[in-house]
Amino acid sequence: MTATRVVPAAKTGSAIATVASGFTVATLLGVPLGALLGQGAGWRAPFAALTVLSLVGTVLLAAVLPRQETPSTRLRDEIRVVTRRPVMLAIATTAVGYSGVATVFTYIAPLLTRVSGFSAAAVSGLLLAYGAGSFLGNLTAGKLTDKSMSATARGVFGGLAGTLLPWCGSQPPWQQFWYSVCSPPQPSPRCRD
Repeated sequence: MTATRVVPAAKTGSAIATVASGFTVATLLGVPLGALLGQGAGWRAPFAALTVLSLVGTVLLAAVLPRQETPSTRLRDEIRVVTRRPVMLAIATTAVGYSGVATVFTYIAPLLTRVSGFSAAAVSGLLLAYGAGSFLGNLTAGKLTDKSMSATARGVFGGLAGTLLPWCGSQPPWQQFWYSVCSPPQPSPRCRD
């Protein structure tokens, strides 16, 4: 990964967190701006804007990043590395984490407005707070990872699990699993009119 090659080894966690924070900021700003652009100029406009921004970003990175020699490896060596258990665990964890973020952004607005009763204006503020918290969390986790990766991972997952504890006591575990996996969010009765 380029981000880890251009920084000292002691700053690898911060470099990765900076890259991940770019994704967070893109989501934080891109979701509301894309929705606004799509409503005003049609659904194709956000995709066209993203295409232009991606091309500009590619050209900028090609111009700014230092040239590096590409290590010559065989496909078999690459597959051997990717299929190692720690690498597979890291890939799976990342996939589950980003799937969670995508799920939140897919369902959060209807849940907040139809089920919880928040206004559309409040949803924007709540999404902004969510995005700001994700951004600050990424940066903080990156700094902590520079000190101890395993302690940071345990702390982050422990904190995430801790936020679910109040909800977990309200239903039996099998029912929590069933609702979280098999039940789509239902609109409140007042929204069916």
